Amino acid sequence: MKTCIQLISLFIFTFTLGCKTKSGTPDTPPSSTVQEDMTEDAGSTPEVVVDTRTDEHKDMDVICDEITALVALEQGYADVIEEGRQKVMYMRVFQQLQTEGVYNLWRAMETTEPPERYELLISTADYMGIKGWTCPPIKELWP
Repeated sequence: MKTCIQLISLFIFTFTLGCKTKSGTPDTPPSSTVQEDMTEDAGSTPEVVVDTRTDEHKDMDVICDEITALVALEQGYADVIEEGRQKVMYMRVFQQLQTEGVYNLWRAMETTEPPERYELLISTADYMGIKGWTCPPIKELWP
């Protein structure tokens, strides 16, 4: 089964190499987002935080953030009937994804057996160059 998951991951990654992002613009190297953290002390200089994650890494983090919120019943998930929570989570993730590779991965998740989803996410992240990516709440959602 692990070989099958690795082949699916490789297919998704290979298929999306050189593809355009969902917005229609060509894939670009990792972007850097600069955020200034203003402290309350007027005399201090702002702290600059640089986000060097790739767009794919950001999308994988979107998936983890939504799964984390679902498991913790935060961000409105407690108000959704139990049978509809995962459907809401899938829709929220689809709305936030920016890269075609992770979008295709998330589409494949819907037809993947729950026990195999964690390994599929981890191995695809690895193929995309996101070494060491993990999301423990996934194992709670899909044991």
